[in-house]
Amino acid sequence: MRRTLFAKLFFAILYAKLGLAQADSSKQLLSGPAHGTVNVVLANGNCLVALTDSRLSSGGRASTVEGEKLFKLDERTFLAIAGWYSHSGPSYGGQYPVYQAIPRVVNTYVKGNQRFAQLSVQEKASALARAFAASLGVSQSISKMAGVAASDSPSQITVAGIENGKFVITKIQLSLRSSDGGISYSVSDPDTVTTSSGLVGMLGGITDVAFPALGTIGYVQNNASFDKYYKSLREDRGERLSCDDLSQVARRVEELTSDRHPQEVGGSIQLGIIRNGAIASFEEPVPADSATDIFQKSRVDMVDSTVIGGFGLLGHNPGHLGVVTGLQATDGKQDLDERFIFNSQFTHCDLIFHGNPNFFFDKSNKVVESRLILERRNMRDEPVIKQLLSDYPSLVVVDLKP
Repeated sequence: MRRTLFAKLFFAILYAKLGLAQADSSKQLLSGPAHGTVNVVLANGNCLVALTDSRLSSGGRASTVEGEKLFKLDERTFLAIAGWYSHSGPSYGGQYPVYQAIPRVVNTYVKGNQRFAQLSVQEKASALARAFAASLGVSQSISKMAGVAASDSPSQITVAGIENGKFVITKIQLSLRSSDGGISYSVSDPDTVTTSSGLVGMLGGITDVAFPALGTIGYVQNNASFDKYYKSLREDRGERLSCDDLSQVARRVEELTSDRHPQEVGGSIQLGIIRNGAIASFEEPVPADSATDIFQKSRVDMVDSTVIGGFGLLGHNPGHLGVVTGLQATDGKQDLDERFIFNSQFTHCDLIFHGNPNFFFDKSNKVVESRLILERRNMRDEPVIKQLLSDYPSLVVVDLKP
C-alpha cells in the first residue's frame, strides 16, 4: 500500500506513542518476556481500553490454569502485568505458589496504602514497581537456596488511568540483577504517554504480532474492525474510534497473537474500559483463587509487611514454608524452622529453633536484646546456628535441654 509523506510522518509519531518503534525506549518495550502473555492498552479522547489474556504456561507448555493479569487498582486505574508468571516464586517441595502470591501482592499493597488512589498514574506505577521488585528479589533468593535457577525474563507492569481529564499510560520494566551479594531487580525509568490528539497506547508481553498489526496499515487483512481502525488512523489519527472499536481491535490482536503463540497466549480475555472519568466496565473472568486447588500442596505462608506495613508472626507449623519480610516485632516469638526472614527487626523477642536446618535468617534483619531458644540437645553445633550466632553475636542463647 502506497503511503503519502504525511502518512509516513504520522506513523513515526504513532509508533513512538504506542511504544512500538522509534523512541529510545523501544528496545526495552520490544524485549518482552520470553514467557507468554499479551497486554494491549489503547486510548484516545473517547476512552481507554486495557486488555490481557489469561493463559499460564510452564516450560513452553500451555496450561488449562488461568491467572489474573489485569487488575482494578481503584475507580480510575488499571494495572496490566506481563512476565510475572514466568517467575516461579519460592520453591518448596517442588511446588510454586506464584499463582496466589502475585494477586495477593497487588491487593495487599493497594488496600494497605490509604494514599494510593490520590497518587498520579506514574506514581502508582513506580510504587508498585518498587513493591514487586522487593517481592521478586526475596522469592528468587529463596529459589536459589532451593537449587532452582532464577528466571532471567524481564517483567513488566503497565498502569493506565485518567487524571486531569486525560488518559495516562505508564509502563515500567523490571530486570534480574544477580551478583555475589544476592539477587535483586532493577527498575527502569517510567515510559509514559498521555492523550492529547489522536490515539496513544502501550504494549506488553509478546509484541511480534501486536506491533505490526497496530502500526502498519494493511497488516491485518479482511477484518472489519481493523479496516475501520486503519481508516481512522489515516483520517484523524484514531481520534474518532469508539470504545467498542478499540475493544474489538484489542481483542483481534489477542486472537492473532494466540494463533501464532498458542502455548503462551490464550484463555479468557480480561478487559477493562475507562470513560467519562471512571472505570465503566471490567471483564474479569478469572477468579482470584482460580489456581488455589492445584497448589494446595505448595503449603507456603507469606507475611509480607514490606508492602503493607503490618505486624505479625508465623508460628511453628511443620511442613509449611514461611516467608517473612519487613516485619517489626516487639516482645514476640518467631520460629526459625522452615522460615525465610528478610528485612525485619526483632526487639525483645525469642527466636526459636526446633531442629529443622531448612531456614534462612538474612543479614538484612536487625535483632535487639533478643534470645535464641534451642529446643534440643547439641544444637549449638548445627552449621545454621553457628552462622546465625556469628552474624548476631548479641543473641542470648538458651538451651532448653542442655
